[in-house]
Amino acid sequence: MPCRIHGPVPMLYVNGEVMSVHALQLPQMNGLRPASQLIPQGFPVDGELSGVLPWPRLRPGAVIGVTSRASAGVTSLVLTLLAGPSKAGAWCAVVGAARLSASAASHVGVKLSHLALVPDSAGRDNQVAGVLMEGMDVVALRLNASVHQKDAVRLAAKARRNGSVLVPFGSESARWPGTDAQLVVSQVRWHGLREGRGLLRHCSLTVSSVVRGQHRHVTLYPYGRPEPETSRVHGRLASVVSLVDRKHMRKGGARSAGSGRAVS
Repeated sequence: MPCRIHGPVPMLYVNGEVMSVHALQLPQMNGLRPASQLIPQGFPVDGELSGVLPWPRLRPGAVIGVTSRASAGVTSLVLTLLAGPSKAGAWCAVVGAARLSASAASHVGVKLSHLALVPDSAGRDNQVAGVLMEGMDVVALRLNASVHQKDAVRLAAKARRNGSVLVPFGSESARWPGTDAQLVVSQVRWHGLREGRGLLRHCSLTVSSVVRGQHRHVTLYPYGRPEPETSRVHGRLASVVSLVDRKHMRKGGARSAGSGRAVS
């Protein structure tokens, strides 16, 4: 029997349209099958991502945790995970990520016509994720609070039963019990500022995992690889000034320590 959500039904966004979570049961009623049944060998992944996974493709029924030791990078890595399956025809959903940008997802390569977003479920993220796994192939769940082991076991069992891939992400995902793989962003670098001016155009993520007792590391470029610099503007590099220090800096005061490129 499908899970039921009591109270106001959370809304989700599919291809720019607002619909009810329960509308996801309609495709099954029309005799359509989720992509996990059409692609039993698993969903393809983009780029070098398979280098930190235990399998060359995303395995239906798996639980993959995503966290970060850096100050950012979790959302970009999750979108990279969704890009390959969505382009292969899989239906994907992201629950609880209120600040996720559909434009950023498109730049990473996610097929927006196969992406559903539930930015706010009124505190029922786990329940909504369980409903989505009845009709979605890959469900990413942002953990905004610590997860109870009973909820984690229940969602993992539903993923195995329905052939869905569950991706708990955020700082609390490291505590998710029994993940098949745990991906960790250890470093984030942005490219494009050049000599202190310009636009942030590219991002590189250093991602690590432990597979069968061995540490693996890959570098991913979610928004495309930066072009090699054919020329370099030579000039004196300005001192780095902290914006916080600059706010309280008096005229004629000493700049904060450090040297490099002044960001404008």
